[in-house]
Amino acid sequence: MCPLFGIVWYIGCKGVYITACFTIGNSYVRQPRRNTLKDEAVRDPRPDCHLPRRCHAYYTKTNYTQAYYTKTNYTQDYYTKTNYTQDYYTKTDYTQDYYTKPTTPKITITPKPATTKITTPKSTKPIPTTPKTTLKTTVKTTTTLKQNITTSVKSTSTLKSTTTNLIVTTTQTPNPNVSTTTLKPATKFLVCRDANSTALAGTIQLDQNSPKSYCSFDIVAPQDRQIRIYCSSLNFNSSPSSNFIINGDLDTNEQLVLNRMYYSVNNTLSLIYSKLSNGDSFDCQWTTAPAEITSKPLLCRHAQSSSASGIIQPSPSDGGPSRKCFFSVNVLPTHRIQISCSELNRTSETTLSIDGVTENVQYPGPVLNRVYYSVDNSVYLSSQVGNGMWFNCNWTTIPKPVTANSQFCLHGMASTANGTIQPMTGLTDEPKTCRFYITAPSNNQIQISCSVVNLQAPGIYNSYLSIGGVLDRYIDYSLILNRLYYSTADNNVVLTSQVNNATWFNCKWVTIPKENTTNSKLCRHAVSTTATGTIQPMTGDVDPPRDCPFTLNADYNKEIQISCSAINILNTDSYLLISGSNEFASPPVLNRVYYTSSQISVVSLIGNGDGFECKWITTPLQNTSDAKLCRHGSATSANGTLQSMAGDTGPPRSCSFSISAAPYDQQIQFSCSAINFVNPNSYFKISGTFDSANPPVVNRVYTSTVNNKISISSQLGEGDWISCQWTTTPRERTPDNKLCYNRESSTPNGTIQPFAGDTGSPRQCSFSILPSYNQQIEILCSTVTLADAKNYFRISGAIDSADPPIVKRLYASKSNTRIDISSKLGNGDQVKCNWTTTPIGIVICRQTEAKSANGTIQPIAGDTGPPRECPFNIYAPSGQEIRIFCTAVSLTSDSSSFSMSGSLDGESIQPVVNRVYYSTSSNIISLTSSLGNGEWVNCQWITVPRMNTSDSKLCRHEMATTANGTITPLTGDTGPPRICSFTVSNVDSAKQIQISCSVVNLNSATSSLSIGGVIDSNVNLPMVNRVYTSTDYISLQSQIANGDLFNCKWTTIPKKNTTNSQLCLDEEATTANGTIQPIAGDVGPPRRCRFVINAEAGKQIQISCSVVNLAGDTSFWRISGIIDSVGLTPSVNRVYTSTSNNAVFMNSRIGNEDWINCNWTTTPRENATNNKLCRHQSTVLKSGTIQPIAGDTGPSRECGFSINVYSSLQISCSTVNLVNPDSYLQFMSNSDNAEPVNPPVANTVYTYPYGNIQLTSKVGDGDWFDCKWK
Repeated sequence: MCPLFGIVWYIGCKGVYITACFTIGNSYVRQPRRNTLKDEAVRDPRPDCHLPRRCHAYYTKTNYTQAYYTKTNYTQDYYTKTNYTQDYYTKTDYTQDYYTKPTTPKITITPKPATTKITTPKSTKPIPTTPKTTLKTTVKTTTTLKQNITTSVKSTSTLKSTTTNLIVTTTQTPNPNVSTTTLKPATKFLVCRDANSTALAGTIQLDQNSPKSYCSFDIVAPQDRQIRIYCSSLNFNSSPSSNFIINGDLDTNEQLVLNRMYYSVNNTLSLIYSKLSNGDSFDCQWTTAPAEITSKPLLCRHAQSSSASGIIQPSPSDGGPSRKCFFSVNVLPTHRIQISCSELNRTSETTLSIDGVTENVQYPGPVLNRVYYSVDNSVYLSSQVGNGMWFNCNWTTIPKPVTANSQFCLHGMASTANGTIQPMTGLTDEPKTCRFYITAPSNNQIQISCSVVNLQAPGIYNSYLSIGGVLDRYIDYSLILNRLYYSTADNNVVLTSQVNNATWFNCKWVTIPKENTTNSKLCRHAVSTTATGTIQPMTGDVDPPRDCPFTLNADYNKEIQISCSAINILNTDSYLLISGSNEFASPPVLNRVYYTSSQISVVSLIGNGDGFECKWITTPLQNTSDAKLCRHGSATSANGTLQSMAGDTGPPRSCSFSISAAPYDQQIQFSCSAINFVNPNSYFKISGTFDSANPPVVNRVYTSTVNNKISISSQLGEGDWISCQWTTTPRERTPDNKLCYNRESSTPNGTIQPFAGDTGSPRQCSFSILPSYNQQIEILCSTVTLADAKNYFRISGAIDSADPPIVKRLYASKSNTRIDISSKLGNGDQVKCNWTTTPIGIVICRQTEAKSANGTIQPIAGDTGPPRECPFNIYAPSGQEIRIFCTAVSLTSDSSSFSMSGSLDGESIQPVVNRVYYSTSSNIISLTSSLGNGEWVNCQWITVPRMNTSDSKLCRHEMATTANGTITPLTGDTGPPRICSFTVSNVDSAKQIQISCSVVNLNSATSSLSIGGVIDSNVNLPMVNRVYTSTDYISLQSQIANGDLFNCKWTTIPKKNTTNSQLCLDEEATTANGTIQPIAGDVGPPRRCRFVINAEAGKQIQISCSVVNLAGDTSFWRISGIIDSVGLTPSVNRVYTSTSNNAVFMNSRIGNEDWINCNWTTTPRENATNNKLCRHQSTVLKSGTIQPIAGDTGPSRECGFSINVYSSLQISCSTVNLVNPDSYLQFMSNSDNAEPVNPPVANTVYTYPYGNIQLTSKVGDGDWFDCKWK
């Protein structure tokens, strides 16, 4: 039985989901989850959980399940016996003072007394502990702090306690404008070394020396505390979203943001790391604080509230990317929640949705000041919040009504056994999409009918009234007046509709005792468990036709036999089908007996004049060794026979059969002595054997795979005959293996060949050879003869492919991996192969990798035959680098190749003889080759510690993290030019890098040197002594030949947030006011740079330029992110306003003779009734005016304005005076198919039934219009 809102199961870590109880009436139908409320009658009201790690945190670690409400303390006693009363909120510090009083370093935390004392160990090495979820242990942790701080914690958990000496310091956290006291541990923890910690604070980093590829680390705080964590360093060679995540926090975004504070849902957090490449690192810090119980929660900061009333707002923006978080309000089961939003400012990248209410509040989100009512006693908010996003939503609680006269959109759930449902009073012309739930006890059934349904009204499109959870299917648009509908076995009925003040319906429900009758009626009864009975359609109410299911259930040791004595299907669209585990019949044959175990379904679409009568009985389930197709569905006996059912007449039967007879060390052998088809469409298929067959070859033995289940599907008609038998035999572990008989072998030596003397059509089979630890398989085929070109014999898992293998050529497995053989062999084909296992060595085409610190790699000496394509990888541990050089690279054929990847010189390069190559931070050198007879290579490698030096060499060092340093080419390196890159990494987010080159002398025409990651764009050749400033890190790309020279130096400086910004020196400003100018006195060619101004949520930026002097022919100065058209050159002294994204972008190319001077201010964003074009971008108000800015001179302005109201709107213009030839004013709506209006006629009223009006315009001097909407 499904809970009220349905269930969504998330499978695995990829977010695969299955929706059960999609429609309450059709819970046996599994369908994909859909978004629209109309299509999804039963919807989980909780926030969508798109990322699997979040699903675990939200649905598993919190108790949002049916058990949560029944097994935990969400009962009346819970709220009366504990402090969840008014006194609780007045006696504690959860008031305004709590948020305004600073936290002092002196802390005493004593949640509960403790019983077990654990002392601090003498060693500073952390003690890893392993959480267990079942044992109960009482832990007392006494932590000694400087400044005389004592912390006592009692927790019931499964953890060994780790006690750490802590130092208290007051630091600025990544959360802006919040200074808090954090606890810094004297020791740190390492992921992949330590398993967990119960410390109140700590640092967590990656164990660089661990060989593990997947690790997790659990932080467990006491029950009454919340964990706060942020990462000050995240360095990954692959995407951080794919290999490092935090599980159990409020954010549902997968990718971590540097320095963003994350808060736990409960008292646990898990850090999960999957190693994709070497060189990863991170540095994260956590603290714990008392879990706040507040009536003023912040999204992304608090998980839930049980306050009777409160206000929810987003957390202050941290300036990073948007974040998706969830929040829930859970109140007394006897109460429901009213919630409304008095403020809501969204951007194109932000959202706010409310679930668990009677209305569908998804995109575009809640309507301002509209009151939404919870279905039950919980409401769920989810939001994508970011810069420019703001909302203010209030909730209160009211007692749940007990009424038999429910109002749609006001009430969400029936509170009486019988009652009526009608639209609520006070609706406006704005449509609402709502739902209403009716439930009944398991021994009852709901009967519902509607006497009036009138949904045709202005503003309502695609109208419908859907009843889900009833036996009739597909009634979204075909609900029949006064027809009685009956609930399914789940007894959950849901009504969904779109209504406004011009729509009406009246539906009535009653609950009646559930019948378990032997005389069942389709569309009236859902399930029967009686031993015998009949099923017929309902009489009298089948016009128009009804489509309903019926299910028969028997005990697990019983089978059902059903046959139909009457079938009268007259209408072309009508049907009757019977389905079970053995057979599918559509329609069933008159008087034919159908057999199935445990359950059978009858589904029918019955109209006027149609009829049928079917009868069933239950009998003991047979497990016989003499099985009949269509009579028996499965067998578990060790031996047996399978034949057609003798004497069965009528149309062909489609039946299935399975044999599950053998334990793991046994296998099933199946063969057919007779297969005789006289009907052209007959078939007999077997699967679960090494080679599937349709039909099997007579007298050929088929052997089961390791799953030990053979499945048969068939369609046999009158005159067809099959006779088959099976036995079970021990599964052999032999060195002498046969294709299609043996599945795999783990013997160190052996042979593989086909069955001798096997006749008939070719057989497609596979075989695997499994190696021992640290062993390699070597396979050689002495015979490979394929008589038919369509047949094949392939070896995979070897270093080089073999299709077919070359006779007497040795093939070696890839390191410690298996060899797989796939084949299609017929009569006359001959194959014989032998294998051995040997220790792994280092030879091309015999090994694929090496992890030794030093070594040499060469081809197999004396190998004949065509060229071989083989890979080889050299691995070094973290903190090391590989140096490799080749003393010989001799390729005699144009088709031969030998290339190297993973070095600082790039990918797929042919090594220059005696040139030393250095590995990147991935610490993998990959060699690929295609070498023929007589060709030779000889390469040697060593591994050495990786250096972090301030005197870096191009093609020798990959990265530097020092605060200051130089980068120059390698000296004395001869040979062709080298293409290499170099990175200066910024390890301190509060600083930025500046780089300049005192020498740039490139002699070759093909040589190049470019700098990336700086504010300047396209620095393809740095100007001597010009200073370039980083945005984050700096990268150098180069092609340097012998004789080229450069010398570049970098330093790090603190980032500044100044009101006097300089182009090409400052990248961003977040100050409320400021100026932007070029760097005075900067000589040299023009510089192309960008600059951005960011404002906090709820604010807008206004910018104007007092000087715009562009003297150069290629110079430009462009502003975007404003309401005016994108990328314009600003007019002097004209004020430009930012869009709702709250960011203004400047892009420029400025030379010595150019000058600009621009000033900006930030002001609160207005939601005005009197709007000005180019100053206001949009509104959500249902009435207002729009005009150009009076007195604005200069070139014409192209601006847009949108009225985001999703209900019927009327707009008219008292004046439309466009005097310039290129001026225009246009109205359009994205919500209907109406033609755009350009220009509007003065005093003409334009109606948009679905709202959402978009105004676009180009207005210049002398143009004017005055438009009003309502």
